[in-house]
Amino acid sequence: MTEAGKQAFLGATIMGLEYGIKEGRKVMKCIDPSWMCQVSNNISTYACSERN
Repeated sequence: MTEAGKQAFLGATIMGLEYGIKEGRKVMKCIDPSWMCQVSNNISTYACSERN
């Protein structure tokens, strides 16, 4: 990975964490054991789906 790629990845990761904190209320429901959280292909997008 190039240096620019590393910087972009790091930036995306930090943005994803900041987004996760802002969206905390939505994400909180995932803590319930009946929910399963996944980080989608877009690192700053959370997708929750019910466990089968």
